[in-house]
Amino acid sequence: MVTDLVMPGGFTGQKLARRLQFDRPDLKVIYSSGYDCEVFKESESDPLDPDSNFLQKPYPLGSLAHMIRESLETEKA
Repeated sequence: MVTDLVMPGGFTGQKLARRLQFDRPDLKVIYSSGYDCEVFKESESDPLDPDSNFLQKPYPLGSLAHMIRESLETEKA
């Protein structure tokens, strides 16, 4: 799954991922945002796991393709 971290209505990509991973614990997630990932890693309310797959917008399609391939080939810890 590829999701933005910031969404309308206060919902976040992390909340969406947790909901979907409840039914599919093996779901791979790639987060994206126009904000720097450090903003989310240092969040007091819902910090982003430092091991999360993250792409800073804007990104070239090749970077997305590479991250998807890496994510699919890597076993979830």
